[in-house]
Amino acid sequence: MSADIQSRRKKELIAYLLAAILMIIRVDFWWWDKEMPMVLFGWINVPMLYQFGIWVAGFALVIYVANFIWTD
Repeated sequence: MSADIQSRRKKELIAYLLAAILMIIRVDFWWWDKEMPMVLFGWINVPMLYQFGIWVAGFALVIYVANFIWTD
C-alpha cells in the first residue's frame, strides 16, 4: 500500500474511534436524578450545554470525515 492510503486509513481509524467515544460519553449518567440549576438564560443547565458540546463535536467529526477522508 502507498503511504497516502496508509495515512488515510490511520485518519479513518482515529475518526471512528472518536465517534465511538462520543457515543459512549453522550450518555451522561452522572447527572441522572440530580437537580441541576439553570446557568444560562434562565432555562439552560449544564447537562444541556454538555449535550450541545457533544453534538458540536460529532458534527465537526462528520464534516472532517466527509471533506478529508471520504474525498472520492
